Amino acid sequence: MLYGKMKDGTEIHLHELTNGFYTVGLLDIGAGIAYVKAPDAKGRIETITLTYPDLDSLLGSTAYMGLTVGRFANRIARSSFSLGQKSFKLQANDGRNSLHGGYDGIAFKVFSSTYFEMDGNLGIRFSYHSPDNEAGYPGNMDIEVDYVLFPNGRLSIGYSATADKACPVNLCNHAYFALGGQDKGRVQDIELVLACSSYLPVDSELIPTGQMQDVEGTDFDFTSPRLIGDKRSGAYDHCFCVDGWQKEIKKVRPIALAVDRTSGRTLKVWTSMPAVQLYTGEYLGREGYHKSFSGFCLETQYYPDSPNRENFPSCILQPGKLYEQSTILDFGVTK
Repeated sequence: MLYGKMKDGTEIHLHELTNGFYTVGLLDIGAGIAYVKAPDAKGRIETITLTYPDLDSLLGSTAYMGLTVGRFANRIARSSFSLGQKSFKLQANDGRNSLHGGYDGIAFKVFSSTYFEMDGNLGIRFSYHSPDNEAGYPGNMDIEVDYVLFPNGRLSIGYSATADKACPVNLCNHAYFALGGQDKGRVQDIELVLACSSYLPVDSELIPTGQMQDVEGTDFDFTSPRLIGDKRSGAYDHCFCVDGWQKEIKKVRPIALAVDRTSGRTLKVWTSMPAVQLYTGEYLGREGYHKSFSGFCLETQYYPDSPNRENFPSCILQPGKLYEQSTILDFGVTK
């Protein structure tokens, strides 16, 4: 169905996948998640992601709500990186730093879409060609994002990319989850567990210092279940390092479990990526659509600023190679 039109008249469509009691709305713009609808422990179905009322609101936002961000998700310090002897200047859209690919990142690009089936379940493949030097990134890059919804509430997201020049690539979805129902409750009351025994300390611009720190005894220890609001007033915008990650294996593993005890809804996140960024929506209230701390993000990705950090896992895609990333959002209820 028609969701809206871009300023140049390009139509943006809303595609809906329904399987069992679960429904996911997907958009051509940014290969985005428009909404997720899921039952609570009593079978009541509600929207459990934050949404915008229309396309214009989404395009005017800086929250990247539900969109696929890249070419590089998260921050690159001072909006620049080097490959070999060549330096590349990116778009600065977060102070002097580049965030989520810059102003001209893929989040607000129009993807083409096709339907396919996986084991009898309907899926959608979104495709986009990012031309050489788009937002300052080298090389022509072809990007695909696949969504498949399974009847048990499992939403599989597969990312792939190829490029004709060496280039950083780090793709992820930026959905804000509200397990108690959209605009109901606070992220501080969500119980969270992360399979991450270390995190990345950051400076005043939220750029990693380059070190990894053990979470034990800190505000960042989610290795056992606790409420997000137990520490730091629930304010997080930090990268957590997935335990046991090895790039060569590309294993999809469970790395996060979020529980809303009031509704009984749960979210388990599986990923093949080395890190997850926890953002608790501290600044959502600035835009007037949702209150601050009304939704949280679990962004599966490479480490922030990794193009500039040799000790971080490499995010550089070489010509002739394939970037692949898998993330599963497994929605359910408490037993």
